[in-house]
Amino acid sequence: MQEQIATEILTAHADNLINGVDERENYLRLFGNKDGDLADLMALAVRVRALMAPVRPSPIFRDELRRELLAAARRRPTGEPRPAWEVWRDDAEQWVDYARRRLPDWTPPLWAERPMPRGLVLAALGLTTGAGVWAYLRHRDETRRPHGEMRDA
Repeated sequence: MQEQIATEILTAHADNLINGVDERENYLRLFGNKDGDLADLMALAVRVRALMAPVRPSPIFRDELRRELLAAARRRPTGEPRPAWEVWRDDAEQWVDYARRRLPDWTPPLWAERPMPRGLVLAALGLTTGAGVWAYLRHRDETRRPHGEMRDA
């Protein structure tokens, strides 16, 4: 029997065992190999499944896994760049999580508990940019005037 077909059969058998159904006899009847390696592996899977107890992952493990998956997703090229605020937010979340684990007395900043809405961040950025442009233009106009000329109030 080809290795790929045997792998598919064992995968389907394992899925059925997880759902509490033993379809071993049906698979062996359909694909043969009653005395071969496939039958032995299926029997081993049944014995292993009987010994395994369900395990719930701890919250720490889930948090670590989430962080690792997010980091892997950021490294994977998607074809289009991610907005800078998303990258910053993900990095900030990782630093806050790290600090929470390592520094038990540390109090996280307010933005770590309730992230600021994107619209508010963009509005603040727009106001800051506008103020900078206004200050530049005012400075430019004042430096172009002759020293003796009075400024209108």
